[in-house]
Amino acid sequence: MHPVFQSSRRDFTFGPWKLSAARTHIMKSAQAERLADELHMPSLPEMMFGDNVLRIQHDDGFGIEFNATDALKCVNNCQGMIKVACAEEWQESRSETEHSKEVVKPYDWTYTTDYKGTLLGDTATLKVVPTTEHINTEKLKAREQIMFFEEVLLFEDELHDHGVSSLSVKVRVMPSSFFVLLRFFLRVDGVLIRMNDTRLHHEADKTYMLREYTSRESKISSLKSCSAAESERSTFPVHRT
Repeated sequence: MHPVFQSSRRDFTFGPWKLSAARTHIMKSAQAERLADELHMPSLPEMMFGDNVLRIQHDDGFGIEFNATDALKCVNNCQGMIKVACAEEWQESRSETEHSKEVVKPYDWTYTTDYKGTLLGDTATLKVVPTTEHINTEKLKAREQIMFFEEVLLFEDELHDHGVSSLSVKVRVMPSSFFVLLRFFLRVDGVLIRMNDTRLHHEADKTYMLREYTSRESKISSLKSCSAAESERSTFPVHRT
């Protein structure tokens, strides 16, 4: 007998920052239908955790959060990005079983998103600017006490048994810093694997966060070869200017 799932919320304070992780139930079908209409999508991921969130907020009100709804707003809802035989089969099955009795419009049925988080508060206070500085991975490898850790699943879909598409976010807090990894993972069986990662790092003695975004993709047939990666770096000042 499986244990009953219990919704949870955990908070942790790191200097002037409050980190909150909320995990709750899958979105109900009626809510999912309404949201799909709002996003102009035929359907949402099978497991849509609309109330799950990781929020990092400063005492002054600004910050960043990671949630499924805003992530899906970054999905291409106009055309499918991967043309494979199973795409039509998947859409047909969805059109029969869900609210989309209308003609299924072309869209990215893999739910690929380049979402990097949602900024909170006054944009005049929290600015995103390009930088050549990068996250020091050697510092992250140093052995430190992990004072707080959470993993929050935002959405997941099995692509009608043709693979998996998921978005999750992890956070860990050490005495010297906190680190966030937001990962979109896609596997289309026999076709490709794709990962879009957003990393966020803030050190206690710095007045900004570093955010790095990378996108990697490889065909199943060539997994042993190196694939190109696109990188983007930016800083978040965390003090009033």
